[in-house]
Amino acid sequence: MEKKQPGAIIMAVGGALMAVGSIMTWLTLKIDVTAFTDAIKQQTGIDLGGAAGLSTLQKPTSVAGTKGWEGKLALVAGIVVLVVAIAAIAGAVSGSKASRAAFIGAALGIFGAAYVLLTKSHELSNGISDAKTSLAPSLATIGISPSVFDHIFSISNGIGLYVAIAGGVVAIAGGIMLMGKGAAAPATMGTGMSEPMAAPPVSGSGFGSPAAPTPPMSPPADTTPPISPPVETPAAPPMPQEPPPA
Repeated sequence: MEKKQPGAIIMAVGGALMAVGSIMTWLTLKIDVTAFTDAIKQQTGIDLGGAAGLSTLQKPTSVAGTKGWEGKLALVAGIVVLVVAIAAIAGAVSGSKASRAAFIGAALGIFGAAYVLLTKSHELSNGISDAKTSLAPSLATIGISPSVFDHIFSISNGIGLYVAIAGGVVAIAGGIMLMGKGAAAPATMGTGMSEPMAAPPVSGSGFGSPAAPTPPMSPPADTTPPISPPVETPAAPPMPQEPPPA
């Protein structure tokens, strides 16, 4: 059974969140029709409150992340992170390489979403300024100031922005867990163990194994008993001689 790496699973979840968040709503644009009709009435005396078609402008407009380059960047980054994480789970990519992919992909995805968060107000202001500039001559002919566009537009963040950013954070967490780890090694079949058992060393003349060295032979011990020196026996004293008979 293949050993799973929790960091790779968390990384895959982060990549999926980035990809899904990028196709969700990032911005919601609303037009305050009441403020617009009040401004027209104040400047011209014309009441547009019951005009046909104004009710449709009251509906908010949702903008998906992939409508802009920022969301497309987050989508591609999320897919790459997800694919690399799946490869790491399968053992085809080492943990260290997967962690680098997680950091780079998450950084790109978070950058795209954060850029929209930080610049959406500036983009809205630029859009209103462009509209006022282009419509000013036409509005002047009917006695309407371009200032009617002030304070009637509002823009809010969509859930997709936060999902994409959260996915990037989760991918980074998985990458941290994968740092310095190699690829998941499959276990050996039939043993139920993740590492194959090493064969015991074979001494002697087995196949492929050198023969054990022969210990040096000691010289045989000398078992001959030592020869004792000869013992000299003292000579017997001479016997006394009897005198001859008379």
